[in-house]
Amino acid sequence: MRSIISMGFMLLVGLVPFNHLNASEVAVARSAVVEKSVPAILDILRDHTNTCHSGCLYKMTNLEESQVIDVNEIEEIVWQRISGIRETRQFVKSSLSKEGDVFVWFSRYPEQSELDNLQIETGLDHVSTFRVMQIKWQLKPISESQTEVSVEMKVDHTLSAVGDPIIRNSINKTLLTLFYNFSI
Repeated sequence: MRSIISMGFMLLVGLVPFNHLNASEVAVARSAVVEKSVPAILDILRDHTNTCHSGCLYKMTNLEESQVIDVNEIEEIVWQRISGIRETRQFVKSSLSKEGDVFVWFSRYPEQSELDNLQIETGLDHVSTFRVMQIKWQLKPISESQTEVSVEMKVDHTLSAVGDPIIRNSINKTLLTLFYNFSI
């Protein structure tokens, strides 16, 4: 019994490889009306220079470092180092689109071939507890200074299902922190 508990603890803290475990999907959604315009919210979501875990204008839970790899008006690729259960080093590709009157900022991991190229070109690695990570922000203008903001974050993680509550709690905390940024 003691070895089963020890093994469970080692899995949660990252001392045992996770490849042999079944993946588990977790999704968390939030929404609120924010007293900011759509461009102002997009500026906050894309402000990687002023966003970190502590000591920055905008907060993101456990974000220790980020580097903008490529950026234009509608798309960006960012590399991030995030502390947590296991340190995550990840490339995130985000793009802006419009569905009717709703602006969509969609973030995800790049496809494997693009990840491989990014790692070679930048010398940075992509190591994550998540096999799949997607964040979909939907920004619907209500007025010039008010926006209905909805977000859904989905991850397919490499922890066993035992890790679901830990992952869900971490995502909730991160999303609450990001929503707080819109009030600054």
